[in-house]
Amino acid sequence: SSKDSLACFNQTYTINLYLVETGRRLLDTTITFSLEQSGTRPERLYIQVFLKKDDSVGYRALVQTEDHLLLFLQQLAGKVVLWSREESLAEVVCLEMVDLPLTGAQAELEGEFGKKAAIQDGLLGMFLKRLSSQLILLQAWTSHLWKMFYDARKPRSQIKNEINIDTLARDEFNLQKMMVMVTASGKVSG
Repeated sequence: SSKDSLACFNQTYTINLYLVETGRRLLDTTITFSLEQSGTRPERLYIQVFLKKDDSVGYRALVQTEDHLLLFLQQLAGKVVLWSREESLAEVVCLEMVDLPLTGAQAELEGEFGKKAAIQDGLLGMFLKRLSSQLILLQAWTSHLWKMFYDARKPRSQIKNEINIDTLARDEFNLQKMMVMVTASGKVSG
């Protein structure tokens, strides 16, 4: 059963076609794939056999794993065409909405208006702290504008939409959140 099995990381699997009458393996029908990312085993295998234009045999394979990952495999010109689809997200058991972290400037502004700060610093200290935080925000805003103008001059192919620490920050109204989900198959996604 799947509860008794151990996860096999970097496990490589091979699919071959055999002729039923003779029991011999058909040439050029080997597909090799690995499940190194998920660390799970295949649970079901669906094969569709077809004749190619040159009358050779070809096939497509759909592999379903224990953790509800679907893999589509087809050998074309010596390469294995592969796509995968994460079906475990169809059975979410638990969902938690997590606030994104504050940026340094936002954290400083939060601390500036706290009750402890008002008692300790007094009126003049609060005013000076407010001025310094506004200067920091002005500096961050000008660097953001400079980056926007610099990126606008680049071709779109050079601009990467990577997730970095700047994009994983709380927005002005704290509307953007991160969802952490646990699925029925035991996967955690965030």
